[in-house]
Amino acid sequence: MKHIYRWELLFLWKYKIVYAGIIMTAMWFAVLYFLPERSLPIALPIVFITDFAAAGFFFSASMIFYEKNEQVVDAIIVTPTKVRTYLLSKTLSVSTFVLSVATALLFLVQMVKGFEINFLYLVTAFISIAPFFVLLGILVAMRYDAFLDMIIPMGILFFILFLPFLTYINSNAVAFMKPLSYFFPTFYMMKMTQGILTPVSSFILPVGLLFSGLVNWGLFKLCVKKFNETVIGRGGHHA
Repeated sequence: MKHIYRWELLFLWKYKIVYAGIIMTAMWFAVLYFLPERSLPIALPIVFITDFAAAGFFFSASMIFYEKNEQVVDAIIVTPTKVRTYLLSKTLSVSTFVLSVATALLFLVQMVKGFEINFLYLVTAFISIAPFFVLLGILVAMRYDAFLDMIIPMGILFFILFLPFLTYINSNAVAFMKPLSYFFPTFYMMKMTQGILTPVSSFILPVGLLFSGLVNWGLFKLCVKKFNETVIGRGGHHA
């Protein structure tokens, strides 16, 4: 698996995805730099989850589209490489890159703003969020033949996933969202990210890890199944 993992990292470098990550980091740093420190506990979850969503989803999806167009996936049929190994290496490589970008952003902001970091929440939040959006990007990309075809479905998906952010709005108009938000994986990701800077409820960490772990495991299983059916056109062999 390490050879596939290394190839995936080289892909990120060769096709300038690394540069896109650097530009994204600089952009978000500029946004956070000009925010007052009292706004960071609210702004940080929004910035990091949208950053993870954009980087993890788009980068993994672009890799799938490229490999489908270049018939790279045909190699899986004629080699001993298992679909699980292929998808796991892709998830790990893109997650590693996204985690590096997000961690660099956090520490750059921390150097300027001087706030304290809860490293337990930092690690748990990042390792929960990154694979989620990477796997989601892989899964959605496998359903479409071109990037433009998935723009509208992706927009609808992100709109639904980001509904828990409405709980930040202190208004009766969105009060209905608070009890519903507990069923969204992004709610726990949001709260764990918030815990990097400020105290959050003690149930967030164990429940968030369990919920995110189950969702990510389910997404990975679904990716394996859909990859066999949609990309390769077989019903579960060579998994």
